[in-house]
Amino acid sequence: MGAASRAARRAGSEALRRWEASYSSGRAGIASPSPVSRAPPAHRLADIFPKKLVDDIYRSSFKSQTGVSLKYMMDFGAQPIQRQLMVSAQFLHKELPVRFAHRVAELENLPLGLSSKEQVQTVRDWYVESYDELKKFPPIENREDEAKFTTLIKRVMDRHANVVPMIARGVLELKLELEREGGE
Repeated sequence: MGAASRAARRAGSEALRRWEASYSSGRAGIASPSPVSRAPPAHRLADIFPKKLVDDIYRSSFKSQTGVSLKYMMDFGAQPIQRQLMVSAQFLHKELPVRFAHRVAELENLPLGLSSKEQVQTVRDWYVESYDELKKFPPIENREDEAKFTTLIKRVMDRHANVVPMIARGVLELKLELEREGGE
């Protein structure tokens, strides 16, 4: 594991620890108050989504993500055959909810009140919705299941198409807010 991977893992672990602390104190879904930001408190996950779903995401956020190298993906997908498509779908069915849970935890623990920005909360909610859809999807056992799962993945991709611009808008809003507060 490279130094960058270790640093990312440490940062992710720290974010999860902060989320666990807020979760256990009943504040899951509330960004930590920032001395700089006067934004209203974020809406709580538990206020929007069922407790069982929030608990499941919380537990999944502590599972390890499976590393996949670019070479492996290139070799695996170079000549796709039905068996490989099935294995890929089964892998994604298991892996994507874990990764989405990690993104939810990270979005809950952004610095300087960024987690409380409406755009960031919207993105977080997209990850929660996608997590829920993937977890509800039955095991992939045949071509028909794989085709239905592919359709689901396309819907998830469409939902997440604007993640980067939405986060950028949240960052810009925070930047402008910090500049206004700094000039007062």
